[in-house]
Amino acid sequence: MTLRQLLGGAVAASSILLLAANAQAQAPLAPGGAAVAPPTIAGVPAGSVLQAQQSSPFFAINGGQTISGNLLSAVFANSGGTLDFYYQVTTNADNNSNIGAFSITSFVGSTTDVAQTIADVDSGGPFTTGTVLSTLITRESTGEGLTFVFQNSIGASTSSYTQVVNTSATNFTLGGQAAILGSGVAQSLSTFVIAAVPPSPQAPEPNSLALAATGLIGAMGMVGIRRRRSSK
Repeated sequence: MTLRQLLGGAVAASSILLLAANAQAQAPLAPGGAAVAPPTIAGVPAGSVLQAQQSSPFFAINGGQTISGNLLSAVFANSGGTLDFYYQVTTNADNNSNIGAFSITSFVGSTTDVAQTIADVDSGGPFTTGTVLSTLITRESTGEGLTFVFQNSIGASTSSYTQVVNTSATNFTLGGQAAILGSGVAQSLSTFVIAAVPPSPQAPEPNSLALAATGLIGAMGMVGIRRRRSSK
């Protein structure tokens, strides 16, 4: 075996291991399920293309508690042709209510695999390097909402790790709802989620088609009889 063949085999083996590691990096999250200590990934997978991103400011006060910052959201089309959603909470200096969770709705009709990353996923855009890991991600039994929980709350001038949701969806919308949850104070925002696929029109049953055809033939026969009578 030549040196080139040895090197080629080593590269192929390392590529297989890298693909396997990436496949194992995300935790499947079925309706009603939970991902404890969600896995971390290096960043946006190679071959992904940014489709859209948004920075949504939030500010709410309740009983002296203030949440203040931005919810960052982005949509990437991955190399497999489906969509990945990225979410990050960043806070301002006047945020004095530790943010313990945020939720996103809706992911009905799609599979979801979840992970998180410390990386700046848009390299110069609104996203930034994260500092606070999520400790739990849950999905409602209906499949609608995902909730990202931070045991070490997101305090002032802080950024969460970017939360990653890999889906089986191919379309997205800005019609989703996000809720930022602090200590006794919360605020709702719009964000990117999967676009619901409208159900296809149901094809008529064969019996229905037969009845319709029989009715049409009968109607045509009546027209023929009337024409013959009128011609006499």
